[in-house]
Amino acid sequence: MEWKKCYMLGARRLSIEWGDTPKYWKWIPNWKQSRFFEVAELGIVWWLDIKGRVETSMLSPKTRYAAYFVYKLNGENNGFEERTQQFRERGDGWMEVEMGEFFNDGGEEDDHRVWVFSLFDFDGYTTKSGLVVEGIELRPKAIDR
Repeated sequence: MEWKKCYMLGARRLSIEWGDTPKYWKWIPNWKQSRFFEVAELGIVWWLDIKGRVETSMLSPKTRYAAYFVYKLNGENNGFEERTQQFRERGDGWMEVEMGEFFNDGGEEDDHRVWVFSLFDFDGYTTKSGLVVEGIELRPKAIDR
């Protein structure tokens, strides 16, 4: 059996548009059920723009990965009623939606290439609020939770 690496970027390691503006996003420490020190809670925005990046050497070489956005919706959420992507509840109490997949053909220690992935949503009519971001998890496609 060959072991493959899973990797999760916590919310602080992501680039979140307006993430440092308290009117739009709050950083909540010690959030219940989070494996990270803090999570990002959305106040109100018209669009979401969240990006992550990871060096190929942090992942298993020659492996197909899927990227999953890991989140919760608080009781006062808005703008997330219509879902075009299928989400699912995880065993750790969070929800996830698959963002896409990629093949990591690198992954050697001296390989300094970077994978960049993003989540973008803008409809121009609806504000979004109440999203709690834990992070983005990268898992080999054959591993399911």
